Amino acid sequence: MRAALLLIGLVLAPAPARADGLLLTLSTPKVVIASNFQGGEVTLFGAAVDASGAVQSVEDYDLVVTTRGPAETLTVREKSRSHGLWLNRSGREFREVPYFLNVLSSRPLDEITDFQRRREGGLGLDAVAAGGLSNALTPLKGDDAKFSAALRRLQERRLLWREDASGVEVIGSSLFKGAITLPPNVPFGDFSIEARLMRAGVTVATGATTFRVAKDGFEARVAGLAETNRAAYGAATVALALLFGWLASVMFRRD
Repeated sequence: MRAALLLIGLVLAPAPARADGLLLTLSTPKVVIASNFQGGEVTLFGAAVDASGAVQSVEDYDLVVTTRGPAETLTVREKSRSHGLWLNRSGREFREVPYFLNVLSSRPLDEITDFQRRREGGLGLDAVAAGGLSNALTPLKGDDAKFSAALRRLQERRLLWREDASGVEVIGSSLFKGAITLPPNVPFGDFSIEARLMRAGVTVATGATTFRVAKDGFEARVAGLAETNRAAYGAATVALALLFGWLASVMFRRD
């Protein structure tokens, strides 16, 4: 909060010059998750600055804020009904796509720039999904577009992908903010945030920051043991399984 207040203080008197970069700060650099976690929110505050560090107006620009979680390889399969059974048919593997993806913008992305530029910059859910199949210079082939749309639907249904065309709010003329919603099933790890200041479909300034989602309490200690001492973790797991098995045999033993 102190960083946000400092940023607000910097933007009280913007100077009329060209924006060269974005100054960003977060409401918190770390989100701690316990067993009763029901979701949360991280708020991003930002301002445009020129080469000298003076704050500039963002009123005549578009803003896009993209938050990416840990990358994974995700597989989407098409099912079809055969003789009363649903069977997996063809599928696509999406390589190194963010398992969590949140895209906030000051207006709809298709009004900011065209799809090809969005693919090149990884702007928007559709562009990121397509990027998991091929690079931005390679057109989608065959059913690729269908599977890309399916990946987006699946991740949106899980609340892990989200796109909000009015998610970036300009405050005054120089400060902007956006709220990044974290669902209860948010993955653990490091999250990157990239903010883009755009005009006429072209990026004119960028800024980046990060935050971390981590476990707390008993879950954190168990996860830490599993990572730092795998032998002890394995032995403890086997011992607990034997203990619970013995207790079950005693409780349900027939005399």
